[in-house]
Amino acid sequence: MDVNIHILYSSIAIFFLAAFFAIRERREDSTVLMVKPAKRTPRERDKRSYKRYKTTLRIKYKTSFEEELSWIKDISRGGARIFLSKRPADGTSLTLEINLPFDTEPIFFKGSIIWHKQDAAGLIFDKAPQRDITRIIEHINDMEEMRSL
Repeated sequence: MDVNIHILYSSIAIFFLAAFFAIRERREDSTVLMVKPAKRTPRERDKRSYKRYKTTLRIKYKTSFEEELSWIKDISRGGARIFLSKRPADGTSLTLEINLPFDTEPIFFKGSIIWHKQDAAGLIFDKAPQRDITRIIEHINDMEEMRSL
């Protein structure tokens, strides 16, 4: 009986060793088990939380030491890409003033610079009122509709 148990254990050990070396050999061969990643849509590649709306809205921005006129390149519910004449450091606080055409009430946002490249910078809004962002998005959509007529 002891001989049969030893034979059984030896057979199991040989089986696992053979499987181990077979798997190891397949991993070393770079052509085996190559799987192409699935193509992702542009929206899947874009890790932003909110949809961006392209625009060219004129703005006035203020830092603690200057006030300038500029443009918004695109905007979302969480932030905007703006053009700056000077390159502020990341983390710089800004106040934006946006005057929409045909609208008498200006919109004010506070935000912080989170990135900058050449003359553009990314701004993340600090608790922006959603009603004001909705006003801007509706204005952008209205302009797009007028252009398509």
